[in-house]
Formats: sequence, structure tokens, C-alpha cells
Amino acid sequence: MTEALTARIQRTCAPVVPHVHWFVRLGLAGIFLYHGIDKLAAGTPPAEALDMMFLGSAAVFWMVAVAEVLAGVAVLAGGFPIPFSDLLTRLGGLAIAVVMLGAAFIVHLPEWHFMRGGAEFQVLTAGLGLYLAVRGNA
Repeated sequence: MTEALTARIQRTCAPVVPHVHWFVRLGLAGIFLYHGIDKLAAGTPPAEALDMMFLGSAAVFWMVAVAEVLAGVAVLAGGFPIPFSDLLTRLGGLAIAVVMLGAAFIVHLPEWHFMRGGAEFQVLTAGLGLYLAVRGNA
């Protein structure tokens, strides 16, 4: 019974499987494009925010903003059948992982408390980025 049900589910889902990657791509790209464009539009934050989130460096702030936008574009573009799409997916995923692990370790984990949340979002997003970096378009 279980094997028959599994086979039926696989047959039913088969037409959708090649397109499921877009759920991850659109979600990650949306997050990164939103945050990156927002940073670029807002400009360099006050010194207090730079100290808290960007190691006190405006250069780090701008590198993160540009990396977020480029990562979002790369993850989206990598989903299309274009030259170097697999490489774009991998580079975009790697950039996402680096930015989000940086955010987790620099900003969120030092203040983590089990009742007030912490770096769950950052760790999950970094994990999805690592998945894309390792898996590519396979």
C-alpha cells in the first residue's frame, strides 16, 4: 500500500518537479533584493548602526548592500537556461551564505536568548544559500 501511494504521489507531482526550484529562488532573491536595494537607497547609516552591524565600517556596509543585490540577481538569473546559469546559482548561493552567516555571528548570536529569538532566520537563509552553492542547478 505504501509503495503504491508513493508511486501515485510521484506521478502526480512529476509535472511540477522541474519548476519547484523557483520557490526557493524567488524567496531568497526577494529577501536579498529588498534588503540590498533598501540599503543602497537609504545610504550609509549612522555610526551607531555601523558599529552594531557592520564592524564600524561604511565600506563593509556598502559591500554587503552590493553583495545582497548581486546575490539576488544571480540566484534569479541562474534559474533560466542561459550560459553559466549553474555558476550564477552557485555564486549567488555562496554570497547569500557568507552574508547571512556574517549577520548571524556578528549581530544575532551574541544577543541570542531562547525566549526572544535569535539567528534562526539568518541560519536558515544561510543554509539555503549553502544548498544552492553546493548543489547548483542539479
